[in-house]
Amino acid sequence: MKTLPITNVAYFGANFNASKKQATEKTAKPQQRNNRMSSMSNVLCDKNYGVLQAKNMKVSFKGLPNVPSGPSLNAVSKKVNTLFNYLKTNDVVVAAPSYSHAVKSLKEHSDSFKTVIKRVFFVEEKNLDRAIGFRKNLEDREVVNLSKKPLMIKDSKNRMDFIREGEHAYLLDGDKVNAGKHEISIKDDAEVLPIKESFTHFFSADKEVTPKISEINKKTIEKMVPENEKKAAPKKVMFADVGGMDGVIKELKKNIIFPIKHPEIKNGKNMQKSILLYGPPGTGKSYVAEAAANEAGAWFKKVNASELDSKYVGESEENWRNLFKEAKENQPALIFIDEIDAIAKKRNGQDVYGDKTLNTILGLMSDSEKNGDQIYMLAATNRANMLDDAVTRSGRFGISIEVPAPDKKGVKDILKIYTKNEPMAKDFDADKAADKLYKAKATGADIAAATEGARSEALEREHIFEKMDNGTYVPEDMAKLTIKNEDFDKAIDALKKNTKTDKKAERNPIGFTSPIYQ
Repeated sequence: MKTLPITNVAYFGANFNASKKQATEKTAKPQQRNNRMSSMSNVLCDKNYGVLQAKNMKVSFKGLPNVPSGPSLNAVSKKVNTLFNYLKTNDVVVAAPSYSHAVKSLKEHSDSFKTVIKRVFFVEEKNLDRAIGFRKNLEDREVVNLSKKPLMIKDSKNRMDFIREGEHAYLLDGDKVNAGKHEISIKDDAEVLPIKESFTHFFSADKEVTPKISEINKKTIEKMVPENEKKAAPKKVMFADVGGMDGVIKELKKNIIFPIKHPEIKNGKNMQKSILLYGPPGTGKSYVAEAAANEAGAWFKKVNASELDSKYVGESEENWRNLFKEAKENQPALIFIDEIDAIAKKRNGQDVYGDKTLNTILGLMSDSEKNGDQIYMLAATNRANMLDDAVTRSGRFGISIEVPAPDKKGVKDILKIYTKNEPMAKDFDADKAADKLYKAKATGADIAAATEGARSEALEREHIFEKMDNGTYVPEDMAKLTIKNEDFDKAIDALKKNTKTDKKAERNPIGFTSPIYQ
């Protein structure tokens, strides 16, 4: 028998036209109505299954009200259920009365999320009295209480439970989250709205977060490497490793180190966050900048001014914007620009593209100052007089610190730093060597080179190179190596020969005044 089951509708006083005779319920007496229904029961009702069925009959439901199977979802429930269909792992939905309320609640409960947050969807519901977080972990749906008030959860059997501030709970089909007078229902088969209609604000940090995850994963894998196979990490340069710069270090502490470690000393205002280091080449400007970053515990990036330059229009400016963006994401940050004169020469309107790059950098510095970002900058040059006035004004590189060649005490301090891990002879005269280096106007780089040269002279004297050449060298030969006064004397003499003089090479005039045109 072919039957048609009818469900989800309540039938009361239905007019079944079973025998072409129109039934009139309004005029029929109660006893007659009961007899009619009884006579029709064998035809319309399957007593074995208790299901209302119709066999080749015209059934009219005109004028009868439909009774729905359950209450419809409210607007915020529809939005949350829709977003659950789109969410990926590490995505978060926040339902709150306002966007500012949502951001504040996330800040206060950031520890409640034990995995990284990549994307955030904000659902505005002004009737809510708190912020509620939802997330998807693989196929599991979770709710997070972002409020100090307990969050009530009712399952499909009306059993109640609650979670405290910062706690999580898994959600199943039919669960209801009660926030005050508002209720958010979770349904597997809920109506799916257009995605853009389901949230008010959307924020994605996927591009920024993914590289950091990769970085952390590398560190985790690195910890799996046995200790005997690990390479020794390079030692961090600190102020103790920088000699002959007591005055420079003092200024860097006042203007960079202490404001980073103790922001309260600036009372929320710090416009002098960029310092220009100027002086002759080799005096240790980049060395002291790296030490400053390590002392402050800041993210550090060293760039040569010309390396961000590009031959393509607009690309140079984009490179600088990306650098500042990276620094902003890693605050507190310290950017060191070496040879800044390559991009910050006085503007005269002739170098249109160079001026445009400089304008971009100055704008980025101004924006950083206005936003209160903890982005500090150090720049180095040996031609400070060539810099544009806009670069050296207050609020930009308004503090200038000279890094000269070291004085006599400075030379001795630097020499002590470079020789402390070398096999110096017991009778080595450090004062004599320092005096020779000072008279030679040696810089920090020169002293480092002289120390390395003295070691090379000692290797030559002990015939180590000769042994390596004829294949008789063994590592144990190095145990006998000592650096003597004579080795340092030879190294300093070689340094004097290689040091460039201050005399300028004569140049022939160019153009029509050149002798070749006379």
